[in-house]
Amino acid sequence: MTAIKSDLFTSTALAKNLIPATKDPDQVLKGAEEIGAELGLSKRKAYYHLEKGHIRGVRKMGSLWIGTRRNIRQANLEVANAPVAATPAEQHATESASAEA
Repeated sequence: MTAIKSDLFTSTALAKNLIPATKDPDQVLKGAEEIGAELGLSKRKAYYHLEKGHIRGVRKMGSLWIGTRRNIRQANLEVANAPVAATPAEQHATESASAEA
């Protein structure tokens, strides 16, 4: 699965990757609303990204999405920092430029 950069991965909440001392990093987050709140997303956006597989470190148990705060943060920070593959248009532009040279 290719990493998809979206507003999910540029979220300031995720970029800081800080878990306040008052929050247990091993707490299980249940449902799109709690997971979204952890990543700085609305419930609706979190559900969309969960269903599309963009949010890592979670599992679907029946109809409920669950994951620990630590796993969600670590998995999604890795994706946010991963290099993104060039789009077909960018590949074509690079090929055209090298063919002209």
